[in-house]
Amino acid sequence: MAPRLRTAEDSAEERHASWLELFFDLVFVIAIAELAHQLELDHSAAGLLRFAALFVPVYVAWQGFSIYADRFDTDDLLLRVALLAGMLAIAALAVQIEDVSHEKSAGFAVSYIALRSILLALYARAWRAVPAARPLISRYGLGYATAVAIWVISLALDAPARYVLWAVAVALDLSLPPLSTRLIRRVPTHGGHIVERWGLFTLIVLGESVVVVALGVAGLGLAGRFRGGRRRRNQLAWRNSKQWRPGGTCASADASRSSSRLKVGGSCQSTGPSLGERTSGSMRP
Repeated sequence: MAPRLRTAEDSAEERHASWLELFFDLVFVIAIAELAHQLELDHSAAGLLRFAALFVPVYVAWQGFSIYADRFDTDDLLLRVALLAGMLAIAALAVQIEDVSHEKSAGFAVSYIALRSILLALYARAWRAVPAARPLISRYGLGYATAVAIWVISLALDAPARYVLWAVAVALDLSLPPLSTRLIRRVPTHGGHIVERWGLFTLIVLGESVVVVALGVAGLGLAGRFRGGRRRRNQLAWRNSKQWRPGGTCASADASRSSSRLKVGGSCQSTGPSLGERTSGSMRP
């Protein structure tokens, strides 16, 4: 099935996010969760700057796929395959986020290039099938292709020059909607559907944050109980140690009637009869 301009056909109908779109958003949240994890590990000013610098391209990528699906989603086999391939690229990108923190950013760039190239292929397909949207698609396609080329060029450079090119490419992507306002009016988005996508994506991100906070609080509670139990065991061991004499023998409440006992393996064992028992035994007829 060829793409069609759904916003022109279904503008008056109520649209909801599909299951595949929700799954696609969930995979994107994995990348955002990894970014948050890296910020947790390094919450300095440099860590916050790194988080923002990587969050923006991830958000731009999600926005690009969401806007495309809002206008040209046909839910056919080719679109499903493209979205599944995009999910793999997102997962690979999420894995590479930690490497960016360690000055190994080539993998992140390759994953992002693959992700944006998939979107470019989808727009090329829509350009052939929807003549009414060709002016807007041409504007977006040229901008996206230029940004992808900048990402490719960045692979030949080292940091910080590579990061400068990333910033230029992301700035180009962000500038396309404001520069295409007149064309966007001719090919509008579906108000209800795109708002729902944004709302559900936000809920998924917030839900993941709640899970992380809950697990953190639970971990603190378990750690506190562990420390409390260890403290009680130490106190019990200290009290038991007060029952032993410094020389290693065990004290008794009545020294005159106690036998000589030694501490063996943590318990007192008798080593023979007491002095009183030996004396009384020797005086027997």
